[in-house]
Amino acid sequence: MKLKKFLEEHNIEAMLISSKYSLRYFTGFTGTTGIALAFAEKRFFFTDFRYVTQAKKEVEPNGFTVVKVERGAVDALAEYIKNSGIKKLGIEDKYVTLAEYVVYKEKFEEIGFVTLGEALDKLRMIKTEEEIGYIKKAVEIGDKVFEYILDKVKEGAVEKDLAAEMEFQMKKLGGEGPSFETIIASNYRSALPHGVASEKVLEKEGASCKIIAPKGGKIKGNKGTEIKLDENFLTATSVCFEAVFV
Repeated sequence: MKLKKFLEEHNIEAMLISSKYSLRYFTGFTGTTGIALAFAEKRFFFTDFRYVTQAKKEVEPNGFTVVKVERGAVDALAEYIKNSGIKKLGIEDKYVTLAEYVVYKEKFEEIGFVTLGEALDKLRMIKTEEEIGYIKKAVEIGDKVFEYILDKVKEGAVEKDLAAEMEFQMKKLGGEGPSFETIIASNYRSALPHGVASEKVLEKEGASCKIIAPKGGKIKGNKGTEIKLDENFLTATSVCFEAVFV
């Protein structure tokens, strides 16, 4: 398993997985409250009563045992870490706040922290065949959504309405949700690199509409397209880029 090899390569006995990106990737958890503690042979996921049922369904298939805790899992983590006898603990320092670090130092006595930097981020970049399949599916959904929305890009259309239509279609096709706010920037707003959809109405004068369509799926991605509109408000499209987000 990736985590066991990772621990060995970084010469650490265990690590805390706390960022929402790593929690989703390594544990499968899609909720908002939880933290994981991974050893070479055992893995635990700590969450409160609200997410226990969900967590069991999502994280247990990935080798994590769910531990129910009261609000805040630090005391339970400290007990597990103390009982394990480990001396070095990896932490996602990019995502740990100063306040959290102060609490860790207080609760996890005699533990040496190893900062992981971008190591877990880089590990997530190495895709399995299954993950590549998710990426392909996300691309397919994005293409279908874009084809659907082309007929809706008309004079008088509202950017936010177009964004809502796209996200609705994405979910109907099996997508989970956008990986970021859908970017639709028309006319003068098309100069904005990250012009999220607004109340702006599409106008014929200076007609140009930039759409960055987040793809829905287990692996997120996006496609950027600039739509040029002629005097009759007909569309001609050119794909600017595609990217995969981890």
